Amino acid sequence: MKQCIDAELGRLIALYELGQLSDDERDRFEEHLLKCDFCLGEIEEKMPVISAFQEHKDEIREELKRESIEYKPQKRKLLKLVREERKRKALTATIWERIISSIEDFRRAKVFVPATIVTIALVVFLIMRPGTQPENPYFAHLSFEKAPFKQMHVRSDIGTDAQLTFRKGMDEYLKGNFKGAIDYLENAVSASPDEGPWWLYLGISYYLDRQAKPAVKALTKAVSLTEYTLKSGAEWYLAQAFLLDGNADPAMPLLEGLAIQKRDYSEIAESLLEKVRPVAEKEK
Repeated sequence: MKQCIDAELGRLIALYELGQLSDDERDRFEEHLLKCDFCLGEIEEKMPVISAFQEHKDEIREELKRESIEYKPQKRKLLKLVREERKRKALTATIWERIISSIEDFRRAKVFVPATIVTIALVVFLIMRPGTQPENPYFAHLSFEKAPFKQMHVRSDIGTDAQLTFRKGMDEYLKGNFKGAIDYLENAVSASPDEGPWWLYLGISYYLDRQAKPAVKALTKAVSLTEYTLKSGAEWYLAQAFLLDGNADPAMPLLEGLAIQKRDYSEIAESLLEKVRPVAEKEK
């Protein structure tokens, strides 16, 4: 079936995909899906993208408040990325087929414009988001898990304002609000630049927010100011920050060093090393 059998109900597809219909509207639309192969196919095709939208919806809403994303200015960027990535074969063809399909839908079917706009906005957001680099061959192997945090003893000569700022930053970190954590932790290390653990969690926050270069800078500082388990943690996240930046050369020695220590992070470092080494050799 090449078109929707009921244009009035078909217009609800975007709201259905995003869970924004009332109970009555949802029941009506789901009854429609039983009869309309076209709409059912649209739902099945776009569901992986919509699931990603749901997962990142708060971030996307904030991003779209700050920056209006229109179709026409972004179309050439999308098509250019599609062609480049197909040449590299860095991504599965299916996700790019969905992007192309969405663009073609936008051209052909006005009834599905809302769904298509959402799809394109989502793809543009994820592609243009700092640190989210589909061309990075190491990205799929990286871990974005938070490092655990326990309250630690702080030197008595550190001002209470700096300590309070650090604790506020860690509160945001534990909530998963890494941008908020970065703001507080930047102020904390500015007030007390010799606190290695503070640099560590600042660097981890940058890394978890997919900001590779500031993560590398902060974690390099953390490595120089910490020891034992904290230093191992700093080296682990620094290696991953280098890979997030697409730079395997400085990451490999860090992973190799962690792997031979047979202490904290050794097993996961060895596992990542096994995955990254052949990719790095292929990239040379």
